[in-house]
Amino acid sequence: METLLVVAIIVAALAVVVQAAALLSMYLMSRRVADNIDDLVNEGHKLIGPLEHIATNLKTTSEDLVEIAQNGRAEIEYLRTRIHSTVDEVQDRVMKPIRECSAIGIGISAAVRTFFSRRRTTPTRADENVRQTPAA
Repeated sequence: METLLVVAIIVAALAVVVQAAALLSMYLMSRRVADNIDDLVNEGHKLIGPLEHIATNLKTTSEDLVEIAQNGRAEIEYLRTRIHSTVDEVQDRVMKPIRECSAIGIGISAAVRTFFSRRRTTPTRADENVRQTPAA
C-alpha cells in the first residue's frame, strides 16, 4: 500500500507541476498578447493626431465648398437676371423700330389702296343686304 501511496503522491505532484506549467504558459502568453495590444494601442494613438488633422482639414474644406456653392448659385441667379433683362431690353430696342416701320408701311399701303382703288358705282350684294334689312 505504501507504493500505491507513493505513486498517488507522485501522480498528484506531476499533476500540480503540469497545472503550474500550464498556468505559467497561459500567463506568459497573456503577457505577450497584452504587449501586442499595447503596441497596437500606441500605434493607434500615433495615428489619431494625423487623423484629427485630416478631419479638421476636411471639415474646413467642406465648409469652404458649401460657401463657394452658395456664392456660385447667387452669381448664377444674378447673371440669369441680368441676361433676361438684357435680352428684354435688346428685344424692345430692336422690335420698336421694326413695329414703327411696319405700322408706317401698313398706313402707306392702306393709303395707296385707297388712292388707287376705283370707286364703285354699283352697290355690292353686302351693301344691298344691309339696306334691305331694317335696323333693330
